Amino acid sequence: AVNRRVLVCAIAGMLAFPAVARAQPAGRRSPKRVAVLLGPSISPDPIGPAKEAWGREFAKHGFVDGKEIEIAIYRGPGRDYTRDGAPLWDRIARQAVDSRPVVMVMSGVWLSFARRLTGDIPLVYFGGGVEVDENAAEGIDSLRRPGSNVTGFDLFPAQLMSKTMELLKEVRPDATRHAMVGISPPWLARAAKVEARKLGMDSVMLPVPIN
Repeated sequence: AVNRRVLVCAIAGMLAFPAVARAQPAGRRSPKRVAVLLGPSISPDPIGPAKEAWGREFAKHGFVDGKEIEIAIYRGPGRDYTRDGAPLWDRIARQAVDSRPVVMVMSGVWLSFARRLTGDIPLVYFGGGVEVDENAAEGIDSLRRPGSNVTGFDLFPAQLMSKTMELLKEVRPDATRHAMVGISPPWLARAAKVEARKLGMDSVMLPVPIN
């Protein structure tokens, strides 16, 4: 499902940065390209359903895929984005930037890669933990008032993680270990350990493989 807040930010990004649209080569001015960078998917068709969902929501606001806009979906190439997999993530991010979209919408760790590559294309971020991701958050004082080409919102800020641990301790005062199950990146696991330590607990990350 497409988050409505993300969609509004993306449309605002398209309308607020006309210089990007003017910089597109002749013949590309219409439709305007919208790059959507999403996480890895094990679906047999990782692109089609996402393109259809985003196209449906944009159309509700008067931006029809194939007419006013051209939606390009990019998927993360795998779960590893910090070591051997990083060059491939970077290469896909470069492909998206080089296509000169009027806005780039991205989740998760894509922000870390995209910020290194462009300072003029609007980047609309949605995901979790950007406040504790040193690479992605560098130079961003606030996602709500970023003062750069980045905007969006954090679905799982550090304060929320701290609050969930406090609730755990209220329910189970004798709890000594906090566990997260999912595909959270390493920096979020590190932040969880810091927050858990304040409450006299340890925190562990139980990863779920997706490929």
